[in-house]
Amino acid sequence: MCLWLYTQEGLLHARTTNFQRTALTLAGVLTGLLGDTGGKAIPVVTSSDVDEILFADTKACPNLANLVAVGKKIGKELCEADDDYEWACNELKRILPGVVDDFYFNSYNYQFTDIYDVITSCKAAGKAPAPGLDDPRLVATINRLATKEFGPLVAPAVSDEHGHKHLRLSMGILLRTMTENMEAAINAPVEGAHASLGQTDEAKPKLPLIFLYSGHDSTIMPLLSSLGVTRLTQWPPYLSNLVFELWELPSKKETVVRVLRDRQPLDIPHSPPGYCPTLTTFRDEVIGSLFITREALAEACVVEIEHDTSMPKPRAMSMASRSEEPDDE
Repeated sequence: MCLWLYTQEGLLHARTTNFQRTALTLAGVLTGLLGDTGGKAIPVVTSSDVDEILFADTKACPNLANLVAVGKKIGKELCEADDDYEWACNELKRILPGVVDDFYFNSYNYQFTDIYDVITSCKAAGKAPAPGLDDPRLVATINRLATKEFGPLVAPAVSDEHGHKHLRLSMGILLRTMTENMEAAINAPVEGAHASLGQTDEAKPKLPLIFLYSGHDSTIMPLLSSLGVTRLTQWPPYLSNLVFELWELPSKKETVVRVLRDRQPLDIPHSPPGYCPTLTTFRDEVIGSLFITREALAEACVVEIEHDTSMPKPRAMSMASRSEEPDDE
């Protein structure tokens, strides 16, 4: 399988956000899949922030920035309503004097998110955090509060109007691109390398068999919300991943979609627990309402401001010049 993958060009499409950590993660995954490629380079797609489809692009979308601001307020309120909020604040001020104080909690946007990021980074690197930050109850509380604090910013519930609009602007292009790739795979000729994973036919496939996207927790969380996970209670673990698989059922001559969350099947709306929705159901009833084109996104991102004079209304930075670019590049 690994040998076949890298001896056949075009079978794998890889994309990463323009950050060193996500690029290194992708490099590690590719190394695990392909092994030693003999010095042969593997093409990888990336882009600037304003063209990014793997996280919320607030720089080029003022309307999305407004929705994120609403989520920030909601997240703060959820944290302050938590039964362990005051206890956690006092514990952190005791453990980190001079670093965490009343000013910290009143002035910084992501109080618990930043602290949880430090804890998980230390653990992943095999380093001990500050004494006291390894207390199981405190770590679990910080995890929960960080999720409450940051979740509404990037992963509101898809079932309400605010959340649906937010997820359409942030994840709509990515979801549409992934679904179109699945639909294209169904229509691709079943020949050459597509016919058997074991053969080494030199015929090149019409479409990659694997699409790899290396993003962030702010990619995983909104994708989960888009799939109907209505309430995130814990931060995605280090190296968390989602896998979208397209399966053909020969007996029924139909294709179904299976989604794995950290290698465990995820129950999908509009499909009984333990069953996979057909691709048609997945597209039309689960995520299709979130799809958006670059042209439509450019229009939806504009903030309309009413004036008392005849002056023209200010508009956001135009994205029309990028509307003809391929959605996955």
